[in-house]
Amino acid sequence: MSSYSCVLPIDWDRLRGDVLPSWLSLLSGAISAAEFYSKHVQLGDEFVRDMCLDDSYRVPSDYLALFSDVPRLGWETASIIASPAGKEFAQCMDLTCADRLLAVAIKQSSAVQLPGVDRFEKEPYGGYYSRLMDKPHVQVAGTKNLYHFLNGIFAFDWHPSSHLYRVSRKSGPTNAMFALLESLFLGVRALPGVGLASEIPSWPATDDLTFAGYLAPDEVRNLADVIAELGLVADEHDDDLFPLLVDRVQRAAESGLGLLTIHGGL
Repeated sequence: MSSYSCVLPIDWDRLRGDVLPSWLSLLSGAISAAEFYSKHVQLGDEFVRDMCLDDSYRVPSDYLALFSDVPRLGWETASIIASPAGKEFAQCMDLTCADRLLAVAIKQSSAVQLPGVDRFEKEPYGGYYSRLMDKPHVQVAGTKNLYHFLNGIFAFDWHPSSHLYRVSRKSGPTNAMFALLESLFLGVRALPGVGLASEIPSWPATDDLTFAGYLAPDEVRNLADVIAELGLVADEHDDDLFPLLVDRVQRAAESGLGLLTIHGGL
């Protein structure tokens, strides 16, 4: 596996109030993929434009009912994957284009450039991982394969048949810290109409684009208050990119932003 992932600062109100309602309209059949693309991918994306706009994204109404409200925090993956509608959706939908279309729309319509000087932009290890490779090239916290400091906090058990790493907690952080990290990284929060892990908490064992998690602005502020305390764990697991993550979390908190982790989405 060789995937490049990112933690993306996002305008939470724009995501909740614009992009996700439009996405739900697409899933209901009220608008077309081309209309969604025209509104939310104004910088363009060649793959989506050429390969994904003729696809049908309409989903069964009982599945859509699971996402009837755009919540203040997030939808819980466990309840979605346990529901009959969620199970049916997972078996019948080809999600490659759906995942890509929503990811591009979020990047171009909800991603936010952090204010101020980016001290990582020209650093040898940080420069490559510090910005989106795709438009709009905003500042992110990128990594290859895994955010390695997580190895000091969670145990990762590879299950190739499920295409994921099952994850369990180690001792150390508070329950609140565990919950924040799981919500941002380990699949416990869902988005509608995209692929979800078959088990949670987990991390993908595939190179396919996956929405790994997200935090609302209040939660980002909570994470910013404590994330630097994990520096020793990061040092023990040779996570040279941990300071980049700390910078993005703290600066996103200062700007009242949310965070979204996209595995394979750097």
